[in-house]
Amino acid sequence: CQTLGAESGANCRAGVIRRGRDGTATVELRGANGAVRHVLFIKGQPAASDSAQPMTSSRQGDRVTVRFGSDERYDVPDALLTGG
Repeated sequence: CQTLGAESGANCRAGVIRRGRDGTATVELRGANGAVRHVLFIKGQPAASDSAQPMTSSRQGDRVTVRFGSDERYDVPDALLTGG
């Protein structure tokens, strides 16, 4: 992950509440700088967050990268969403 004031590529802590095995889940991401972000995924795609900044995303293989502006980036593996 990358958060303001933390090194790029630093590890983030993550928690998840899954709603089935189709990739629908709420993920809590804690950046190295202490920032906390919640992202709702529907069928493996980010759909909403608690950020005031616009959310963008891209997929590469079995990982979704979620960005908020230029200061926050989180790489979320599908396994976290599906439990696989």
